[in-house]
Amino acid sequence: MYVLLVLGVILLVVGLVGGSYNPMLYYSYVLSILAVIGVLVGSVYGLIHKPAAIKTIGIGVGGIVVLFGIGFGLASDAVSIKQEDMDVTAAASQWSGAILYMLYIMLILAIVSIVYSLVSRLTR
Repeated sequence: MYVLLVLGVILLVVGLVGGSYNPMLYYSYVLSILAVIGVLVGSVYGLIHKPAAIKTIGIGVGGIVVLFGIGFGLASDAVSIKQEDMDVTAAASQWSGAILYMLYIMLILAIVSIVYSLVSRLTR
């Protein structure tokens, strides 16, 4: 974990100094792919040891798909002039917007669940 963290900081500094954020973007792609692989391997491992867990995994995956669908519905495909100069397409703009909306929704849900957990503990 510390190696990944140091590598991320180094790439961030290189991006800030060099003015190109491509190395940081590629690093985030690699980390995202590793995370997806980790989730898939963990799911398969969990299913092997507890086959009844497929219901829980299905609910989780379904929830993420629904959240992404909501985010995609809220996202705009508008591209600013500056983004056009950077060759950003309308599809790329909508996909990134969808992921950002999904992140915002998940952040709000996490905060609500934390507050609910704290309140429910205090009222017991």
